[in-house]
Amino acid sequence: MRSWLALICTTLMVSASFAQDAPKVSQKSQLEQELDRSVGQWLKKFDVPSGGVAYIENGKLAWTAVYGDQSPGVPATEKTLYNVASLTKPISAELILRLVSAGKMSLDEPISAYWIDPDVKDNPWHKLLTARLCLSHQTGFPNWRVQTNNVLTFQWEPGTRNRVLR
Repeated sequence: MRSWLALICTTLMVSASFAQDAPKVSQKSQLEQELDRSVGQWLKKFDVPSGGVAYIENGKLAWTAVYGDQSPGVPATEKTLYNVASLTKPISAELILRLVSAGKMSLDEPISAYWIDPDVKDNPWHKLLTARLCLSHQTGFPNWRVQTNNVLTFQWEPGTRNRVLR
């Protein structure tokens, strides 16, 4: 349920950024006013303590708005950190596929040329990891580091089976 608030805010930002009829200044003002009127209700409806909106125009951050409390009695600010968890997956996938489409990387080349997690640098299986295996949940890693005492550990050889998503 909590991800619905992010989806609603994202939809508002996207629809506002593609509207072409209204002048940009009044468009931004109208959107901010609508958010100010609505977000408080959304926070209550979805039992979410706070939320933030970033409005991007012409590829640049135009403005931000933050609503609610980061903890009881402490207002959320632009510096409040949010655990976005799985919401980063589609963004990461989009970026990877754009890089592949532009010929800047291959889905099947080892990612160790770009990054190696310090926890697995001594395990030779890290050389088997590719973007394709990462995107298809075949890395051999658990869902969460906490499942392996906060140390990233291979549970099986990459590419030999899919991780069960929970």
